[in-house]
Amino acid sequence: MRKKIIILLVLAITGQASWAIHTAVLGGVRGGAAFGLQLEENLTRNLKYRLGLEATTGNNPLIFFGGGKIGLTEIDRMPLSLSLGLVAYAGQNSSLGAAVALVLDRVFSVDPLFIEVGSDVGGEARLVAQIGYRILTPRTESLH
Repeated sequence: MRKKIIILLVLAITGQASWAIHTAVLGGVRGGAAFGLQLEENLTRNLKYRLGLEATTGNNPLIFFGGGKIGLTEIDRMPLSLSLGLVAYAGQNSSLGAAVALVLDRVFSVDPLFIEVGSDVGGEARLVAQIGYRILTPRTESLH
């Protein structure tokens, strides 16, 4: 199982250059102290999809999540988005449910930094409070 997870993470990080996907590390509170990897790609200007995997200290050691992110507005040049999706907790008390969160990008004028606050609802409600940092972003060439 560990080998499969390591292979998946290596492929996600190295292969993202050809997919135009933003890769980020994130950590915080999600059913316990959590640390993980998130992939995000633009579908349109205000719509993105997200996938991720986190390890946690709670009863469920692995969390898988996926869904969309809808741009809402900007607060002092920091984009505010609504994240909606599914979350699966794998472990002792496995459960599947919905995830809802507000995501604030470009925090403290640091472009790759973001904060996420919300709730996971599946079996029981869980607080989501995380901070993330985009480690790899796709290069876009200027035509000028």
